[in-house]
Amino acid sequence: PATQTFDQPFDLGVVTGIKTGPGGELSQGKIHTPLFENDQVIYFGTGYGASDYKTHKQRKPYPGGCFVAFDQKNGEAKVVGRAPKMEAIITLEPDFPRNGLYAVTYPNGLLLRCDIGTGEVTQLGAVDDQFIKSKSMAHFIDVTRALVVQPDTGIVYGSRKNGVIWQYDPATGKISGTGLSRRGSRVRVPSTAPLNAKQFKRLRGCSSVG
Repeated sequence: PATQTFDQPFDLGVVTGIKTGPGGELSQGKIHTPLFENDQVIYFGTGYGASDYKTHKQRKPYPGGCFVAFDQKNGEAKVVGRAPKMEAIITLEPDFPRNGLYAVTYPNGLLLRCDIGTGEVTQLGAVDDQFIKSKSMAHFIDVTRALVVQPDTGIVYGSRKNGVIWQYDPATGKISGTGLSRRGSRVRVPSTAPLNAKQFKRLRGCSSVG
């Protein structure tokens, strides 16, 4: 800010190893996720650069979004994990105490966990499957863009288009309902709710994929 200049610390195409161009792959051309910093390392997830899902058919199959870490101490960026083929990472939430990154993908709304240390990416199940029928976006899915991790328990919370809040419990390995909803302009958080008011507001304020 003092000099009002910008640096380009790395080329995302080089870091992710994508070969673009005619007959090539779709670029990792979008970062829809928030960026999170831990010990001077910035983490984020990537999505494909095409404006619509049908473009997948015009090039090689999209290899999947990447979990990327940029180390500000040495200026190096690297891929720490990869989403399944044809799945872009639309949102990200860290669980740094347990060395993990959670993500939801587009277009199929899969919940993923990336182990930062090993790079292992685990599919935990689908959190949403509410497809919107339209001529322009026939393969569009309304995936919310906010996750919350409860630091004490490691339980992950998210919401669906209809406002229902779901949870993933790493202790059981299951996705289930919570009985809570983010619907309404004024929502009182029950005293017994597993989320505090600030966390609940984050889920209510999330937007959908467009």
